[in-house]
Amino acid sequence: EADDPPGRDLGAEQHGFQRVLTEAPRSTIEDGLVSGSFDLAVTRFSGREAPPHPGGMPNFADEVAREAYSHEVTSLGFWAGNAENPDPIFYAYAYPSPEGYAEAQVTPEAAMWLPTLGEFVLPYEAVRTSPDPDAALLTFAESTHAAAAELAHWEDEALRNEDNWCGAWWHGRRGQ
Repeated sequence: EADDPPGRDLGAEQHGFQRVLTEAPRSTIEDGLVSGSFDLAVTRFSGREAPPHPGGMPNFADEVAREAYSHEVTSLGFWAGNAENPDPIFYAYAYPSPEGYAEAQVTPEAAMWLPTLGEFVLPYEAVRTSPDPDAALLTFAESTHAAAAELAHWEDEALRNEDNWCGAWWHGRRGQ
């Protein structure tokens, strides 16, 4: 319904995330309390180790951050908002964030880079009111992941092998 509050039925968000997972190798879907807030996320791994995370994130122990980001990742998530920032968003980031990622062209049109978060965001409202919400979310997931993977030179062979089928979007984006 048009007036349904975000998060009333997280099944809708999870359905969109499940579609992302069917297209993504080396991925996990997680829901739960992250940094003291409810979070639903899909994370993709390059298979390569990342530089040690510098820590310093509010409500996130440095040791946990270093372990959580011990390998290169891209992540897509849903955040329902809080008292200070009540508008729910979908977000996407990479760790480490490759040079040029903030300037990458991502879709759909409502997606934007938020320098304060160091992440791309897509307002929940833009997805909810889209003619095809699943497609809007999948486009956001694909474009943000592909931008990070290309800029960070993730290995094509690791993403293309039979155990890690990546889907037509990766092959099409890579022009092959």
